[in-house]
Amino acid sequence: MSVLIGNLSNLINRQYLHLNENERQICHFILANKQEVASNNISCLSQRCHCSNSTVHRLLKKLGFSGFSEFKFSLKLELEQNTCEDEISSANLIEWQLQDIVATQKLCLQSDIKSIVLKMFEAKNIYGYGTGSGQHNALRELNRSLMSIGKYINIIPAKKEFDLVMPSMSSQDFIIIISLSGETEGLKPNIITLSQYKIPILSITHFNDNFLARNSSYNLYYQATVLSKTKDRDLISMLSLSVVCDMLYREFINYLRLFEV
Repeated sequence: MSVLIGNLSNLINRQYLHLNENERQICHFILANKQEVASNNISCLSQRCHCSNSTVHRLLKKLGFSGFSEFKFSLKLELEQNTCEDEISSANLIEWQLQDIVATQKLCLQSDIKSIVLKMFEAKNIYGYGTGSGQHNALRELNRSLMSIGKYINIIPAKKEFDLVMPSMSSQDFIIIISLSGETEGLKPNIITLSQYKIPILSITHFNDNFLARNSSYNLYYQATVLSKTKDRDLISMLSLSVVCDMLYREFINYLRLFEV
């Protein structure tokens, strides 16, 4: 299953040794001309790099994209995020709120939510774990919504409990893990073990390339703009995370409608 991946430079660096010289030259051109590439089609990129469309397609497949459309959408979101970070001091934060919501909706619509909901619906047990208070609250709200249609999430309150409950999980279960960065070090052994035992994982993370997303069966992303930077941390709203959970809930309702008489 293809996924949308943020931070193109890091992605290319991870795959660089596996690229041939022509593919590396295309990557150099893309990184040096992101705005131009994001504004044109694959034929324009091929002409500028003196190669064929099929060569570009093969490169994008190696980088993890399903095709040029997914790559272009990812690149546009990255450019929007960079612009936002550059202008954050003078930005109207209310306007950025709408941009985060719209970007998150697009990311969800690019994902196969129907398959996720079907897997959750068939699961023997659904577990949920959030790496922070905002993520935990989002799980609680999602659980409250799903309870109204007869589905329940067993919310794991802390890492210690996660370790304790893991031996009782099976491939018939389903676990949702919500994180901002997807790079929580203490959680990585759990994620690896779940993957080894083929326990389906849905990762819900910020729109970037991260460990959790790479090692999950299913991925959903949310766009969260940094509202303000302080000495200790970045201030980020979790509103767009709520949008992801709400879209899951709505897709559940769509699924149940198929069985209405």
